[in-house]
Amino acid sequence: MADAAATADNTGSDTHRMPQVGPWQLASVLVVVAGIVAVFALGLSKFDSDKDTMTGVLGVVVPAFATIGAAVFGVTVGYNAGRSAGEATGKAKGEADKVQAVADARKSLATEVLGHLRDAQAPVEELVSTVAQAGSSDAGVQSFRLGSGDGSVEVATDTLHGASKGVEKAITACETALHV
Repeated sequence: MADAAATADNTGSDTHRMPQVGPWQLASVLVVVAGIVAVFALGLSKFDSDKDTMTGVLGVVVPAFATIGAAVFGVTVGYNAGRSAGEATGKAKGEADKVQAVADARKSLATEVLGHLRDAQAPVEELVSTVAQAGSSDAGVQSFRLGSGDGSVEVATDTLHGASKGVEKAITACETALHV
């Protein structure tokens, strides 16, 4: 129950807050007090000679009015406590839902990208193999030469093997994201 009285203020910390008294609550107190005064005034004029009867009337009326007044403030305290607890629960659930939505989106994207990477893995391996077999290189040179003469193209072995390793690393990263 102590948590129900705790409310979140603008700084995000939990503090115990006194119930706020609004104008309608003050008006209700005035009505209750005015009712007691009216009963007392009417009873005093009617039962002036019989003090026991006046005491009996006030003994019934005052607790009734006090109960009504207490109910007005009790409803306010209960409402504020319930609202505060509801807000805290709603914020916590909203944060949990947001975290879950991000995790779901991450897994969905990783699944989609993983499918594309697996589709690209075989063609990249085939390209690396074809270039390595078709190319020629001089001794000690870290590249392959494709073609001959002025139209030849040189491909560095690091670039060639880096493409294959890059696809493998990306596949591993997607699989890790899916299993987290």
